[in-house]
Amino acid sequence: MTCGYGVRGGRAPLVEVSLIGYRDAAVAAERVALTVAGAQEDGDRVSRQRVGGYDGALLADRQDTSLVLAADRRTLVVTLRRGAVPPTAERSALGEIAVAVLDRLATAAPA
Repeated sequence: MTCGYGVRGGRAPLVEVSLIGYRDAAVAAERVALTVAGAQEDGDRVSRQRVGGYDGALLADRQDTSLVLAADRRTLVVTLRRGAVPPTAERSALGEIAVAVLDRLATAAPA
């Protein structure tokens, strides 16, 4: 499932949240590892960020910054387009959005 916020005039959304389910946690973790490796190969800046008890990675390129993580058998990707928030606030904004999604998942019915 992917939701975009701040979509105007056919442009990319200011914020995009994707939640993808896999058959088990190992597959979800492998998917994140492949995404991080691909970003590194593309020359993106990659740094680690722990969110809600899960190890994640920040992937930054010229257009946007994304937080990717595996949460049990799901992956969560939160992307902010450059300019959505000040550059110094990107890390915390991505973390806050991710925590809100993870909190909601914790209270939702099992998938």
